[in-house]
Amino acid sequence: MSKFSDLNNVEHQERNYGLQKLEKILSELNIKSFLEGGAYLGAYRDKNFISWDWDVELAVFSETTYHRIGEILQKLEKNKFNIIYFNSSFKDFKINCSINEHTKYSIIGYSLNGKYRERSYLRYPSIFFSNNEKIFFLGKEYNCVHHDYLEWTYK
Repeated sequence: MSKFSDLNNVEHQERNYGLQKLEKILSELNIKSFLEGGAYLGAYRDKNFISWDWDVELAVFSETTYHRIGEILQKLEKNKFNIIYFNSSFKDFKINCSINEHTKYSIIGYSLNGKYRERSYLRYPSIFFSNNEKIFFLGKEYNCVHHDYLEWTYK
């Protein structure tokens, strides 16, 4: 096994540890989250993280999460996450944090607007979030948006 493969494996283990810890925090706060973005694509397609994707995204519903920003930030810091960035606007609610130098974790809020869940620059049919699924990924079961999201996003 090459040195690069060893490093990549360590990074994937760290990434998985942080994802599980982040999802547990949201679960303890009774905040429903969904694997989203490249993390979901890797879980669905590769059954692993995408090697060159250094961020892990969890989607949440802005209308049930926005008013809890303070609790989330406090719980993240208590669990040794470093807050890199947060946007406290309802439309673009987002927290970026890290627990190691290899990965950025994002909690991304999507608000309901008619038949869509959206942010200022992203818009998905809300059915993707309503008809959510479960995926078993690296030792844990996660909520994920409907798999049609992957076709919509990545073609």
